[in-house]
Amino acid sequence: QSSLLECMEEKQVTVDGITYKLNIPFLIVATQNPIEYEGTYPLPEAQLDKFIMHITMGYPTHSDELVILEKHGTHPAIDDISPVCTGEDVSRWIEVTKTIFVNESIKDYLVSIVEQTRKNDKLYLGSSPRGSLGLLKTSKALALIRGRDYVIPHDIKEMVTLVLAHRIILTPEARMHGENAFDILNEILKKIPTPEVE
Repeated sequence: QSSLLECMEEKQVTVDGITYKLNIPFLIVATQNPIEYEGTYPLPEAQLDKFIMHITMGYPTHSDELVILEKHGTHPAIDDISPVCTGEDVSRWIEVTKTIFVNESIKDYLVSIVEQTRKNDKLYLGSSPRGSLGLLKTSKALALIRGRDYVIPHDIKEMVTLVLAHRIILTPEARMHGENAFDILNEILKKIPTPEVE
């Protein structure tokens, strides 16, 4: 886990005493088992908070799984992969995303959502300010992907569970009653009035 922290914090990795600077941009992807296996340990909250999003893949569809069976062992899947953009393209899009406009009422809405995670009785731990920053960045990126140069409330709503679910910790009572982070975040969204933006 120390090498994971090193690349996240210092943008470098050390292997056998040799330090390598990472090229910018770089992406960290971590996989997580759905169930705790012996010998694996969950990441502490401080490390989880550094990941901007938590995406659940789920199982493949029946037809997709048939394709997996059909192709398994016939040729390496890596042969089917080709780049769709360069690192420079990604860096340029990151800069463009920074220019996406966010109305003050949208920022207030975003912060209100994150604040409610800190006040909710079903949550032992709410989101840190990193959650607010992650929600802002991903909502701007979503707006850009959708062809807009401004964020709308729906962008925030769409990103909430992806950005905040791994940052909050439920109380033992909430877990005992079968609650989950997604349900609680959706409850929070329903309680906070959506701003009207022109």
